[in-house]
Amino acid sequence: MKKLLSIQITFFLFVSLFLNAQVPQKMSYQAVVRNAANNPVVNTLVGMRISILQNSASGSAVYVETQTPTTNVNGLISIEIGGGNVVSGVFTNINWAIGTYFIKTETDPTGGANYTITGTSQLLSVPYALQSKTAERFVSMTETQIFALTPIEGMVVYNSTKKKPYYYSGTQWCNLDGSTAFIGDNYQGGIIAYIFQPGDQGYVAGQIHGLIASPSEILDAPWGCASIYPNPTFALGTTIGTGKQNTLDIVAGCPEAGTAAKICNDLDINGYNDWFLPSIDELIKLSINKTVLGGFSNYNKYWSSSSYGSSAYYVIGGSSTRGTGDGRSYSYGVRAVRTF
Repeated sequence: MKKLLSIQITFFLFVSLFLNAQVPQKMSYQAVVRNAANNPVVNTLVGMRISILQNSASGSAVYVETQTPTTNVNGLISIEIGGGNVVSGVFTNINWAIGTYFIKTETDPTGGANYTITGTSQLLSVPYALQSKTAERFVSMTETQIFALTPIEGMVVYNSTKKKPYYYSGTQWCNLDGSTAFIGDNYQGGIIAYIFQPGDQGYVAGQIHGLIASPSEILDAPWGCASIYPNPTFALGTTIGTGKQNTLDIVAGCPEAGTAAKICNDLDINGYNDWFLPSIDELIKLSINKTVLGGFSNYNKYWSSSSYGSSAYYVIGGSSTRGTGDGRSYSYGVRAVRTF
């Protein structure tokens, strides 16, 4: 009896967009078949079974097909997943917007269906064309309309504002990759402005927390407490995570109506009433991300909640420059924040 070679397969995945008049529902895949001596198996017909698995490397197969490609002079096989003999599932019906996907390949180096070589690889990115095609099956809504819904778990809609699908996890709307927070996303009454990083007050390892900016600039207003001279002994925090306490201290120490901290403290936007005037470092983060947040160009200067002697810290509109104000009675721009 002829002894079969021990075969191994080295595989690598290429996700391609095919430039045709219509976007085909296929993905290109290449692999190198090698023998036990690590030499490529060349010019040989091999049998393959390809499965698309959902959520894990041992997850359910949402699509299975077989193919019989022939290796080239370098032992390379090139196939288009979605173009083989279908065993189960419909490739064009795969919902790429929900969960993660893995490609499992089983290979018979003799060209039959006795699959002795198995490999599984996570599909780390979904082809934009397939993702877009999937989006066509979703109801298209603006972000404002989406967040006004009373959603149910598993609901998927196409966010026409951000040009991507959103799905509802049962507790909150999520992005394609399952993450729940991106700077610039509309979320909990405002716009995500900053994600806490290690070292920030409020950072929790393994969790996503950060700052949400009010949807727009409020108005220009004085910092307040002008009657307290020379210096207030409160609102001294400047770092990320100190703006909330600064605001509470200002309101308690000089509860003047119409001042920056009082305006933010009294805000109620979309049912959220825990807004505050950001500290100087928090305000700088907002100003750095002004492109996705909008605003920061209507006023020359913006107040922070961080006091500085007889004045307070501010940023120059549209920049991250830290300055000290001309006096707490001067009116500067105001942008409220809250945490999530």
